[in-house]
Amino acid sequence: MMYETDVMEGMAKAVENSYVVCILYSKSYKESLHTKCEAQYAYHEKKPILFLRAQRGYVPDGWLGFMMGTRLYIDISGKYPFEDKFIELCKRIDVYKKQSIDQLSNHCQNKPIEVNTNSIA
Repeated sequence: MMYETDVMEGMAKAVENSYVVCILYSKSYKESLHTKCEAQYAYHEKKPILFLRAQRGYVPDGWLGFMMGTRLYIDISGKYPFEDKFIELCKRIDVYKKQSIDQLSNHCQNKPIEVNTNSIA
């Protein structure tokens, strides 16, 4: 049971520390409780999610189909040249990275700097 707690904790920290979550989905991904929890947590935390189809021809249903809705996905199942899809993935990640940096910059600009003069010797 300790292993499962460690896995879930690690997955939660990975989601919390990310500016985008990439989900490589397949039938086995959909059937895993851990990956379902991770995807739901990313959704709950309002993290941008990029879906990548890893199993050729797989059409998600159930909770995964619901989560994907009409979102676009990148097909890395081998149907198309991987290099082309990798470039597409990098471009999409760069968009989210820029948005994350912009949000952080705006947050820092709007937050006053506090100086604790009691600790200065």
